[in-house]
Amino acid sequence: MVALVGAHMRPINLAGGRQLTDRALRRFWRDLSDVGGIYCVALSAADLMATRGKDMTEEHRQRHYYVLRRLMETFFALKEARERIRLITGDEIMERYGIPPSPLVGKALRLIEEAVYDGRVQTKEEAWTLLDAAMAEWRKEEGRKLS
Repeated sequence: MVALVGAHMRPINLAGGRQLTDRALRRFWRDLSDVGGIYCVALSAADLMATRGKDMTEEHRQRHYYVLRRLMETFFALKEARERIRLITGDEIMERYGIPPSPLVGKALRLIEEAVYDGRVQTKEEAWTLLDAAMAEWRKEEGRKLS
């Protein structure tokens, strides 16, 4: 509940931004989860109407409702994409790079997921190419932290 109240301004902030990106929409759902995000969209609409209501310009109302509609469209697109088979599994990542279950595996899965959503990756081979480069960079960063 605290997270929901703390996040209910995010749709309003998205509506006030210069450009609404797909990445920002996906990040909203990643950060809030499905149920929390749906409640947040509803709470944001209710809050806006309760605080601004009839004093709101038509342009402002349309912009806010556009963002809420795009958030819900993104929710359904992400839900559909999650139901598809992953190109690469966490087990495959651990085996290929010789790593144990860790946040790094989740980071790798999210990278591939975002690349698929963005259309940068369509095949397992493309996913491995992207992940090989990212892993090399992440390991280099870890080496610098340890030095």
